[in-house]
Amino acid sequence: MSKPRHLSWENFRSTIWHEGQQRSHRIGRKPSVEVFGDAVNGRIGLLVQLDGNAEIPREIDRLIFINGRILRQSGRHFLELATGSEALQRQFYQFATAVADRILLEDMSPVAAAVAELKCFDELLAPRTLLSLERQIGLLGELVVLERLIGSLGTSGADAWTGPRGEPHDFRLGKHELEVKPSSGTRRLHRIHGLEQMFPSAGMKLSLVSVLLEPAGKAKGFSLVSQITKVRSLLSKDGPRLDRFAQSLSELGWRDLDSRHYARLWRLRRPIAAIQVGRDFPRLGRQAIA
Repeated sequence: MSKPRHLSWENFRSTIWHEGQQRSHRIGRKPSVEVFGDAVNGRIGLLVQLDGNAEIPREIDRLIFINGRILRQSGRHFLELATGSEALQRQFYQFATAVADRILLEDMSPVAAAVAELKCFDELLAPRTLLSLERQIGLLGELVVLERLIGSLGTSGADAWTGPRGEPHDFRLGKHELEVKPSSGTRRLHRIHGLEQMFPSAGMKLSLVSVLLEPAGKAKGFSLVSQITKVRSLLSKDGPRLDRFAQSLSELGWRDLDSRHYARLWRLRRPIAAIQVGRDFPRLGRQAIA
C-alpha cells in the first residue's frame, strides 16, 4: 500500500482554504479519505467512508472543539470529524492526518482510528501527578516490611500485602494482620486513619508495625526507587507475583516514568517495632464512642 500523500499545513492553507469556498484534498480512495476546508462555515475536517453505518463513540461525542457526525451520501456512509475553532485548526489538521494514516496504513476502522489518536493526545497532554511526601513515606514503610517478609517466606510473602487491594490492614498472614505505620518523626507518634484501623478483622489478631525513617544525608541509605527495585529483584523469578506487585504499585499511584522524582535517601532511625493490639492497647473505636 502506498504511503498517503499529505499536504503540509502551509500548503493546505494556501491551496485548500479559500475564503468563501469549500475545497477538499483526497488522501486515499479505498476507503475514501479526504480532508476539507470549509471557508464558508469556518470549518476544517476529515471525511472518511465507512463500510456500513456506525455510531459516534463517547470519546468523540464528549469533545468541545471537535464535532463528529455520520453522513449519508449517494448510498454510502461517511464519518465526518470537524472543528470550527480557528485557533485549533492547525492542531486539528495534524490530528486528522494521523487518523488517516491509521486507516490507510494500519487498516484500522475509521472510528477505532479516531479513538486511538484521541487516546494518544490524552496521554501526551496528561498532567504529571506525583506522590506527596506523606504517601511516599507510607509506601516506603510498607515496602520495607514487604522486603523482609519475602526474605523470610520466599516469594509467597508478597501475597501478604493486602493494602493495595482495599483491605482494612496492610498485611495479612494466616490469622495475623499487620498495620504498618511509617513516620519521619523522632518519636513513635503515628496518625490513625478511621475508627476501625486499630481493630482486627473478625477472627484475626492485629499488630501495629512502627517504621521510623530519617534522612540518610551523606550516609548509606535507600530510596523509594531502590526499594521497589529490590522487591522486584526478589520476585524476578516469579512472573505472576511480579506482575501483581506491578499492579499494586500502579493502584497506589506509582509510575516508573516518575522515578527520578523519588530518589531521596532514607535510613531506619530505629529498629522496626511490632506491637500487638490487644485489649489494653490505647485506641478509640465506635463501641467506645457509643
